[in-house]
Amino acid sequence: MSTENNPLAPNNEPSDGNGLSVLTGFQVFLESGLRQIGGVLRRFETTRCEVLALETVPGNPAALLKMVVTHPNDGRIILERAGLPFTDYKLVGVILPEGVQPLLRILLPLAQGNVLVRATHSVVLPGRERAVVLLEAEPIPRAVEILLTHGFDLVPAKLLDEETQG
Repeated sequence: MSTENNPLAPNNEPSDGNGLSVLTGFQVFLESGLRQIGGVLRRFETTRCEVLALETVPGNPAALLKMVVTHPNDGRIILERAGLPFTDYKLVGVILPEGVQPLLRILLPLAQGNVLVRATHSVVLPGRERAVVLLEAEPIPRAVEILLTHGFDLVPAKLLDEETQG
């Protein structure tokens, strides 16, 4: 299969200044706890940013909201305008391979390479047919190296910035 003009083609090109194929997520500090989540999510309702993954980490009384959106630069602006304290975090996006136990086939080489996978988020990117898993992994450079060595197709960061409306 040709990878020409295929937006889910293997990403062997660097996508950031460090030469890594990484995606950006946001960790938003919610001072008033989980009851703030609705207000944060409503800010994305009328934008082109689609929420791809969401994780809440409750605390007492504060909480942490981790989210991945399409158009991360726009997402950053939305969070800044809301005056919410947040930081970026990095993820590796991997296209799930065909066949049996696709996630396991991705996770085993990482475990064998001593890469810590803190969380996985399975998503279907808007306008795409293939499922993707977003990995919160440490260290990221080692995870990328292992995944590419094992022939997995990584999601280029620019894919999240493309227009997702069909």
